[in-house]
Amino acid sequence: MKKNEKDSISMSETSRIFPRTLPDGFSIELNTLQNALAVLVRHRPDEYPLYPSMGEWGLTIPEMIATSKGFCLGGKGIEARKWMSVPEKPNTIQYKYRQEPPVELSGFGGSEARIDKDAHLEYTATLTVDENTVDVEVAITNLSDEPMSAFTHLCNRFTGRGYSWGWRDRTYIQIDGKWIVVPPGITPSTGKWFLENNLPDSWLMEFFRKGSSVDPNARVTSPLVCMVSEDRRYTMVCGSPQGSMVFINPDNPCLHSEPYTPVIEPRETAIQKWSMRVYKLPLEEAVVRFESEVCKKQKK
Repeated sequence: MKKNEKDSISMSETSRIFPRTLPDGFSIELNTLQNALAVLVRHRPDEYPLYPSMGEWGLTIPEMIATSKGFCLGGKGIEARKWMSVPEKPNTIQYKYRQEPPVELSGFGGSEARIDKDAHLEYTATLTVDENTVDVEVAITNLSDEPMSAFTHLCNRFTGRGYSWGWRDRTYIQIDGKWIVVPPGITPSTGKWFLENNLPDSWLMEFFRKGSSVDPNARVTSPLVCMVSEDRRYTMVCGSPQGSMVFINPDNPCLHSEPYTPVIEPRETAIQKWSMRVYKLPLEEAVVRFESEVCKKQKK
């Protein structure tokens, strides 16, 4: 098989799986015969061909979208997504979805969730993979006659061996400019922090973490989440340059860096981005590399 055939995403007409595998990087696959809620990503360094050093992730893109008025997309409403290959971009998959009012949302947030029944939007989710890199772009178009905000819940749920042993002791967030291990004893209710320079709508803050709209302890100073491998040789960095909330859910377990756009005018499109990198570097050097490669290029 030619190199460009082996190292690109391809589609089998029978299994509908998009695979990509590199010797010292990620493999990525998507089975669209089932509902396409998760894109599976694995990290497989050369020295661990059978046992991934950094583990395995299931990316949900997105799990939910909310506006200033309430949730408008999530749960069963996005289970019908259909990922497709992109012409002349062999390492990219994409799908589009159009949300028409009235919104009937189920499966996210429970009975207490606010719903934006009048939400009218279209979004295109694009995922591109390369050696040690996964990049997600969500383009959200406001089809309504009023301005809207967009808070996008992107789930990075880890499922592999790399996370089953001491994952919390190897996961870092930045508070007051310092990278610290995720505090012990966090719960799904308390493991959420917000970016002071990109706070989402206050109702969202209160929904995710009660009291957080006025609590200075519910703040982080970076939208990134980092995890080092068990042998401390690799660092995974993930996040969004438009990040608004960092969420560490110990029960699933999963990591989040949620992009937020305060205003999308009628008929305008906002571009939100999220990336994941695995570097053979210690944590602080990996963060500098990520910020140079991702954040500086993607910030508006």
